[in-house]
Amino acid sequence: QEVDQRLRQKETTLQELRQQISAIASAVETKQQEAETQQLRLSELESRHRQAELQLKEEEGKIKEKRVRQNRIRNERELLAVRREIELMKEANEKIEEEGINLLEQIDQERSQLVQTQAQIEELKGKMTEEAGRVEAQIASLEREAQRERNERDTFARDIDADLCTRYERIFAKRGGVVV
Repeated sequence: QEVDQRLRQKETTLQELRQQISAIASAVETKQQEAETQQLRLSELESRHRQAELQLKEEEGKIKEKRVRQNRIRNERELLAVRREIELMKEANEKIEEEGINLLEQIDQERSQLVQTQAQIEELKGKMTEEAGRVEAQIASLEREAQRERNERDTFARDIDADLCTRYERIFAKRGGVVV
C-alpha cells in the first residue's frame, strides 16, 4: 500500500508539473494573440491616418483651385461666396488635421503597447524555456522513480494471490489510495 501511495503521489506530481508547463504555454499564446490584435489595430490606425492625409491634400488642392478662381471673379457676390467656401474648406481641413494628429497619438500609443506586449512575450518565452527545462528534468526523475516503484509493486504483486491483488486494486482505486 505504501508503494502504491508513493506511486500515486508521483503520478499526481507529474500531472501538476505538466499542467504548469501548459499554463505558461497558454499565457504565451494569449500574449501572442494580444500582440496580433494590437498589430491589427495599429495597421488600421495607420491606414486611417494615410486616408486623412490624402483627404487633406485633396482639400488643399481644391482650396488652391478656388483661390485661382477667386482671382478671376469680377462679381462681388460671387467673390464673397467663393471666399466663404474657402473659409469652410479651411475649417474642414483643420478638423482633418486634428483627426490626423489624434491618429498619430493613437498610433504612438498602440506602438508602445505593442512593444511592451512583445517584451512580455519574450519574457514569458524565456521563463517557459527555463521552467520547461527544470520541469522536464523533474519529470524525468519522477518517471524513473515511478518506474522503479512500479517494478517494486509488480514484484510484490507476483508474490500475492491474483484474486486478492485484484480486490486490493479495486478498493485502492475506489477509496482514493487507502485500503486499510
